[in-house]
Amino acid sequence: AFIGLTIFISVIVWSFAIIRRRLKYEQWYWVHFCMYAAIALVFLHQLQGGDFHDHRVVAYWWTLMILATMIIALWRFARPLWYFFYHRFRIESITPETPDSVSVRISGRHLDRFRFIAGQHAGLRFFNSYWWQSHPFSFSQAYNGTEIRFSIKGIGDFTKLIPTFKIGTYVMLDGPLGQFILAERKADKLLFIAGGSGITPLRAMMEAWAQQGKSSILLYANKTSVDIMLKKEVDQFTADGKAQVIHVLGNKETGNVQGYI
Repeated sequence: AFIGLTIFISVIVWSFAIIRRRLKYEQWYWVHFCMYAAIALVFLHQLQGGDFHDHRVVAYWWTLMILATMIIALWRFARPLWYFFYHRFRIESITPETPDSVSVRISGRHLDRFRFIAGQHAGLRFFNSYWWQSHPFSFSQAYNGTEIRFSIKGIGDFTKLIPTFKIGTYVMLDGPLGQFILAERKADKLLFIAGGSGITPLRAMMEAWAQQGKSSILLYANKTSVDIMLKKEVDQFTADGKAQVIHVLGNKETGNVQGYI
């Protein structure tokens, strides 16, 4: 019980923003992975309580915990493995978007059966020397049944290495995940606000929204025009009359709004 409680407190402390900002993602991930051990240790302590002298209570708790563990195992581990062996995800191409960002296209088998909703994300595990790391990225285009795309900015040790990954590298997808989707909206007039790489889920949502014959407005902030990810694609929404895109830049450039959002 003491060890489990210590792990719980440690994870809470390491989660404070002032500390988290100094951590690499991999370190943050493994600290939180220790929660599995903490839960197991604390649960074993619970079995020592007086309430568990009644065998009916013991049977109830063991049944409840076994079911919960099975759900975690199926959703957290078995599902990604099943998707990987069924779809055989792999890197189809890596395309530069800006000097420090790329779009990674994922191909595979039966992609029409891997359905996701625009705005969602997935954890990606590349089967190379970094196979032990899983990183979350948003789908940057709407579901089409033929390919999957993630647009990634190199802002960390891992993401800066993605442009060097080999074409054909197998990928495991843990997802789709998240409820940042159009179905959660309160009205049909949509204003999207993005900064930098935050455009990725919004670009997919704008595409899905346009497919329904509806338009939207996008305020998109970047430092300079060179830093605008997926610029041709978002500007095409305006050209096609599917959206109004307003670029807000930190420096003054002709044809764009200068300032900050």
